[in-house]
Parts: sequence; structure tokens; C-alpha cells
Amino acid sequence: MALKYPANAPPAPAKPPKQRGDTSGAGVAAKPLAGLSCLPPDLRAFLRNRSVTEIAELLQLGKGTASRIKRGIYPHAPNKLLKRWEAVRAAGAVPVGTWALRRVMADATVHEAVLWGGVLYGGAGLFGMRGRQIAVAPTSDGGLLAQTLDLPPQRLPLLPIGEAGGTA
Repeated sequence: MALKYPANAPPAPAKPPKQRGDTSGAGVAAKPLAGLSCLPPDLRAFLRNRSVTEIAELLQLGKGTASRIKRGIYPHAPNKLLKRWEAVRAAGAVPVGTWALRRVMADATVHEAVLWGGVLYGGAGLFGMRGRQIAVAPTSDGGLLAQTLDLPPQRLPLLPIGEAGGTA
């Protein structure tokens, strides 16, 4: 096999060194996104921990808009987004704590209820679910948010109905 370059060929000339540029502003965008700095930390955590479908449903956005927001492409005027976030938080549809499994039981008045922190919580969505396990998490309004473990999952708001002193 013949060599591509003869062994006695002169070496290639050395490349000139690259000039160093000014990199002092490399980490700062020229025009940062308008909505990024003003979003509350709980909204950012919500966007980070939820799927695009959940974000779209809870904030009443299109899936494309929810996808862009989840990727960090925020609208230039996030007023509508912030208003929708306040409405979602006020409705108690977003849990503020960790999820835990609880079994739906019958309380003293023979209604379905969930025991959480010594207090019974109930809601219209629990009727007919006695004995089933659900996931629950506390919400900002003092209630609980329950989610069924079936597919498709259902989210049910629960409110306190009384102390569990004599029923446990």
C-alpha cells in the first residue's frame, strides 16, 4: 500500500494561535426574558415538577404554551400567567406538601372520610370509595387534595369535617 504523503515531505506550517476574546459577559443574555425574574418561587417549582398536560389543564393554557413555559420560554407579559396561578392557588388545587397514601374510611356519621393529622376530611368525591386507597397532600387553604390511584386519576378537594377523637 502506497503512503498518502511521502515520508520526505516537509511538515505543514504551524497554525497561528487564536486570539482570545473578551468573555466577561458570556453568561449574561443581552435581553433576558421578561417573565423569568418575576415568577414566584412556588410557581417555578410547580412548573418544574409537573407534566406539560397538568400545567396546561391547571393554568388553562394550550399544550404548546405550557411546553414553552416548562422549557423556560416565558411570555413577555406574564400578567395573565400570574393571575391564573393565583386563581389555581386560591382554589387549593395545588398541593403544598408531600403526597401520602390514606385509606378512605367511614366516620361516625357514616360518610366517607380521610384521617389526616387527627382531623377527618371529606368531600363529595369520596362517596362510594370506602376502603380504597388514595393519595392525599395538604393545600394552602387548609384542606386536602386527594388523587385516586386509578387510571385516569381524579383529583378531589377535601375539607375538614370534624375531629377524629372518638372514631379512631
